[in-house]
Amino acid sequence: MKFSGYSFPHPVLGLSDDVDGNASVVNLTNDETTDKENYLLTIEYKLDNLDLEKLLADKKVQFVCELSCTGTLYRKSESSDSPIQKISVPKNYVRDKVELLFLLVAIEANPHYTNSKVHPDFLGYSFDIDSGDVLAYLGESSFIAGIAYQKLKAVSSFMEIIKGANDTGDFNIILESPKIQIQLSIKDYEKYCEPRIGKNPEYATVFHSSIVLPTIIHALYQLKQEDDVKEYAWAKIIQFRLDNDENLKSIQFEEKNIPKIAQLFLGMPVERLLLDLFTRVTSNPDNEN
Repeated sequence: MKFSGYSFPHPVLGLSDDVDGNASVVNLTNDETTDKENYLLTIEYKLDNLDLEKLLADKKVQFVCELSCTGTLYRKSESSDSPIQKISVPKNYVRDKVELLFLLVAIEANPHYTNSKVHPDFLGYSFDIDSGDVLAYLGESSFIAGIAYQKLKAVSSFMEIIKGANDTGDFNIILESPKIQIQLSIKDYEKYCEPRIGKNPEYATVFHSSIVLPTIIHALYQLKQEDDVKEYAWAKIIQFRLDNDENLKSIQFEEKNIPKIAQLFLGMPVERLLLDLFTRVTSNPDNEN
């Protein structure tokens, strides 16, 4: 959901420099734990424009949140007279990425709308506003339905190891599936499934560095270069992390930065592996030789 491409025959706060002031969402929370059936969204709006604030106080405009989910074609619009809005979204109505668009909308016609903070190009003009017309754009956001944000940090939320068809030699990365699939040969997969190996937390840094890291680097290159993969669930999870993780947001998503992004994405696995090995060596000096 991209709103920046729209144009209007009247000035809109939050789009280019049509109107001076501020319209934004200063806080958005999604509680999916207290209600088993619904996502409970709380949105806190900020409006800093005296003319629009007066229209809001006079109940001539409302805050509007438009929700849409391409995974289920679900669409919903909720309005509020208050700068704090609460919305309930049924969990079984949405899947994967849910997009949110925030607007300030007229709820009655105003044939002589003006705003004292308009750009000089609009001074001296009034505008015929209909009910439903947008007067301010407050931004956009999204969340991944069905997965709490903390769970998105787990590799298992977007990646899995599967068994191939050959006894030896297989190591394939399959991106055309809901999760990234790392395909091992039958023999390698059987070794991986040995509880003392695959489920041993002592070897987590080894797997992250040797198997998961090159896989996520490959996936990030494909996500950057190929539009076809962007609709898979794993791609939406990764993109959500890129857009919302403070450390990842600070790095521009371009090819030369992908190795660094992959390291941060996985919590610096090479650093953790070397620290783990260093700790083992220094705590067992008899093994130095």
